[in-house]
Amino acid sequence: MLGSNHRERGSRKEGIGESTVRLLCHHGERVVVADIQDNKGKALYHKLGRPTFAIFIHYNVSGESNVCKAMDAATITAYGKLNVVSCSATPRS
Repeated sequence: MLGSNHRERGSRKEGIGESTVRLLCHHGERVVVADIQDNKGKALYHKLGRPTFAIFIHYNVSGESNVCKAMDAATITAYGKLNVVSCSATPRS
């Protein structure tokens, strides 16, 4: 069972990523929904109850600086700390 101070950063809204984010929110955890596809990320964000459990950021995993920027700008600012990262991004063909 997850602790009440657990924070999770989820990415990708399809398959494993979406399931992970939904499960964490179901247990009362706060997440950052991060995706390069704004329409899909924002749609999931709205379904999750918006600021209560989730925030959305545009996110591109193609470079380390993008990852660090996303963590600093969104997760640390919104939640004060980052406990766990769950990345399920898949390469585009």
